[in-house]
Amino acid sequence: MKAELRFQWMTSLFFVTFFVVSCCGYFENLSASDQPLVESPARQVFTAGFAEIALFDLNKVSVDETQSALPPTLWSWKANGREELPVVLQKQFGTTDEIKLVDGGKQLLVTSSGGGCALIQRVATPQVPAGTVLWSATVANAHSIEPLPENRVVVAASTAKAGNKLVVFDLAKGDEPLAETPLYSAHGVVWDHQRQRLYAVGFRELNRYELTTDGDGKLALRLDETNALPDEGGHDLQPVPDSQDLSITTHDHVYLFDRNTKSFRKHPVLGDYQHMKCVSFRREGQQLETLFVQASEEHWWSHSIGLFTQPVPITKNDAGQESIRIEAQPPLGITQIPLGKLGVYKVRWLGK
Repeated sequence: MKAELRFQWMTSLFFVTFFVVSCCGYFENLSASDQPLVESPARQVFTAGFAEIALFDLNKVSVDETQSALPPTLWSWKANGREELPVVLQKQFGTTDEIKLVDGGKQLLVTSSGGGCALIQRVATPQVPAGTVLWSATVANAHSIEPLPENRVVVAASTAKAGNKLVVFDLAKGDEPLAETPLYSAHGVVWDHQRQRLYAVGFRELNRYELTTDGDGKLALRLDETNALPDEGGHDLQPVPDSQDLSITTHDHVYLFDRNTKSFRKHPVLGDYQHMKCVSFRREGQQLETLFVQASEEHWWSHSIGLFTQPVPITKNDAGQESIRIEAQPPLGITQIPLGKLGVYKVRWLGK
């Protein structure tokens, strides 16, 4: 009797085990192919150009040349109607021209050629609603902005009577500048964390600055390197992820600047593109996905976004840190994403 019960118990255990293992295998396969995909911010992009900053998901783009290919916005922001902004400042955000990520995109730094500069809370917190303006200032013909160490930002002021300079602010101290330095037609700024230096592009040069303090403790931008651009009209300045290269657009070309060798070379795909308003990069393993906006001679904006992916070689240093370099690898096709009536000046990836 005991033997019979033992046999029945072992038989039951076998079938339960078989069922569990089979189900585990089933759900493993289900998770790989049949379950709904979790949305990822990796291919989400911000657009700027007029009064609205918007976020779109490129994974949901369906290109149709007869109409806008962009899906509904995931998030958007306008200065108009923001109670924390004075009315006079709200009007300065009619032509937005830059978006930079803070805290992984939970906050955004935004500028407008109308003079508006702001730090915006994009992702709500228990204390701060989404869209809240956390800091603002007016800078003549502001064209770019970049976060700096110690809760500071720098703004590139382009051609204007009160422009042609770089302006540094402390976000905790309002709209009173901490430091300024002249740079004709200042258009792009990038902070280099490794070198602890600021790169800024003007009409004819790419400059590098050190943040210093004088004997009285006053902040200053000290020019410690200048590199003449291969041609005039410096415009967009962006770092290539996991690379020593900076991307620089001019009136007639797109260049890559190697910060180690201090040398310029044409971008192998976009090198001879004219009127390029911006280039933005996102690395995914051995692939580099590139967004760009190319305007026309008649307008400073575009009704489409360019997009392509190209393979990039990867090297590792002794510490195992990866580095990429853009070389003459053919892109996997160049796509133009039509925007319908939407005009765009800058596009930036949400993810790296």
